[in-house]
Amino acid sequence: MKAKNVLRLLFVVWGLVVGIRFCDVVIGTLNNPFNMGMDSAWVLTWILICALVFIFKKSIQLLPILAAIIILVLSGSWLPALLALWLVFITTTIGVGILLKLVGDDFTVIEYLVCGVPLGFGVVATAMLLLGLAGGLTRTAVWIFLLMLSGWSVRFWRRHIPMFERPRMSDGEAVLCTLMASVAVVYLLWGVAPEVQFDALNYHLHVPAKYLQNARIVELPYLHAYLARWVELFFAACLAVGGVATAKMWIFFMSLIAAAGAYALSCRVSDRRVGLWAAALFLTTPLIGWLSGTAYIDNILALFVTSSFIALVRWQDSKTEGWLYATALLAGVGVGSKINIAFVYVLIAPFVIWQLRRRLRVLAIAVIAASVFAVPTYVLTYSFTGNPIFPLLNGIFKSPKWPSDNKITNASDYGMPMNVRSLIRFPFRLTFDTTRFGEALPRGSVGLTLLLAFPFSLFLLQRQRPAVRLLIAAMMSYLLVMFYTMQYARYYILILPLLAVLAVMTAFHLSPPSRWLSVGLLLIVIVQPLVHSVQFWNIPERLPIRLALGLEDRQSFLRRALPGYDATTHLNAETSDGNKILGVGTENLRFYLRPELQTWQLSMTTDPIRTLADMTPGDGLAGAIRALGITHLLVTREAAQKPAAGFPYLDGAFLQSHATLVFQDDYTLLYRIL
Repeated sequence: MKAKNVLRLLFVVWGLVVGIRFCDVVIGTLNNPFNMGMDSAWVLTWILICALVFIFKKSIQLLPILAAIIILVLSGSWLPALLALWLVFITTTIGVGILLKLVGDDFTVIEYLVCGVPLGFGVVATAMLLLGLAGGLTRTAVWIFLLMLSGWSVRFWRRHIPMFERPRMSDGEAVLCTLMASVAVVYLLWGVAPEVQFDALNYHLHVPAKYLQNARIVELPYLHAYLARWVELFFAACLAVGGVATAKMWIFFMSLIAAAGAYALSCRVSDRRVGLWAAALFLTTPLIGWLSGTAYIDNILALFVTSSFIALVRWQDSKTEGWLYATALLAGVGVGSKINIAFVYVLIAPFVIWQLRRRLRVLAIAVIAASVFAVPTYVLTYSFTGNPIFPLLNGIFKSPKWPSDNKITNASDYGMPMNVRSLIRFPFRLTFDTTRFGEALPRGSVGLTLLLAFPFSLFLLQRQRPAVRLLIAAMMSYLLVMFYTMQYARYYILILPLLAVLAVMTAFHLSPPSRWLSVGLLLIVIVQPLVHSVQFWNIPERLPIRLALGLEDRQSFLRRALPGYDATTHLNAETSDGNKILGVGTENLRFYLRPELQTWQLSMTTDPIRTLADMTPGDGLAGAIRALGITHLLVTREAAQKPAAGFPYLDGAFLQSHATLVFQDDYTLLYRIL
């Protein structure tokens, strides 16, 4: 008994220390943003929202929903939102149909959604792949395919109507749910905005847009295009039916479903109370909010991981083969979407194989099921490059399109030294010094969840079910492999739902049962979103409220939120689809450009533009540029003012004699090659 009390005291002290430290980090972040903006206005607004929720409790539960509807209507995003919900409906139906075949009706309504959507996603994405390979990936074909699925879905639900039972909520639960709904409305403000973030414009949206433009899957010879997998193929469906706005709204809904996944997983390994807190910790994490309003895919990957563990827990509890096959399919969807998801299963896969060592037929079926979704996108990449995980491990696969040193752009700029001392400090640095682990990441933007779970969740090993041990094994293995590969904060998001479940379970297991525990968790849920606004440096007001209320049009917003956008509109007006643009530092404009953008930084080693780097400025260089079909040069002012080695076409004398400046703004310079 004394040992237990000492352990509880240690955890309480730990919670107080890391909580106070986190609050200090939040205050420091707000006082020292990357650039000046209306962060104080956001802090006051969020505190006011929380105060109103505490005062009125259940009586204002519907206000966030009403606010979301107003935003969608006034911003003109109501139709893309409906189309995104239509895609959620279709994928859910397909997934539930698969689950009914595998396990019967032995799952809850929340599991319909959390496990159904990823399975249906895999089917639709596979259909996009097949259409793309067959040369039939057109908007008409996608619409016909989805309408056929809609008809089947309607007939399906007429036969399988789930019984919804609305749980009764206490005042405390109502407050927590209303806070989650309120912060989701805040995330929606960027969800309805045009896309302005780098990776989204450089490849997440650009690659599927090019597939649709060509009506088939085509090789796009720049680095990030080879990273496109299942999610980008699904984006082709989103773009076909409703454009970028539908893709962004679908991501927003996937982020909410990922939070529901944390709840559903908690209900399986613990109880509903843990589930609500786990969902709240996940959803109020600032980086989750940033990802909810962009066309980045990390929240989606977190959903895939969480759904696979729900199925895994169900298999562990019931030993039903169908749940094992569902686990394999869901894990395959995740791994087929991004290779680093495989790190989650580093310890889990051997454990499952050991359990099935005497059931080789079942194991073989599970492997085949996982391969159905895990393998095809890597086969496609292999067909383009000779390396299925290009550019990773190119020292082994020897693709001629990339150096064999495996260096990926600026990966070495992030993280800590890979030694034991740094490994021990890693959870603290990631939480309190987040700037080390990504571009423009404010300190505290990954929240406090990790330090609630680490290291005290290890004490759950003694008293909890085997399913909890699987979560702990996944958490430890993933963080360890992440530390020794690429310490990037967005990659941490993949296991955040699992960590949230473990963090809340640890808190309830080790803290004295009292109201103070709920108060402490509630304070974390309130404090975490305060950092949210600092992540958005694009506009001074941080949150695009004018756009969301219909007071600003999308073109005006893009002109002030995306540096260089005016150059793209000018360039599109005087070029055609067949033209090529040579860029320097302008990859973030790729999606909005009609002609093809080529840059040395992301080009393949076999790309002809690489030869330009070795030439001297003069007539020969100008002739070589024209021979490649390049008509314009689009560069940042910074790159032109301080030309780096390997860019002879930025030489001032060359530009003066062989190019004409046709457009300039504060960020970009646009030249026409003479």
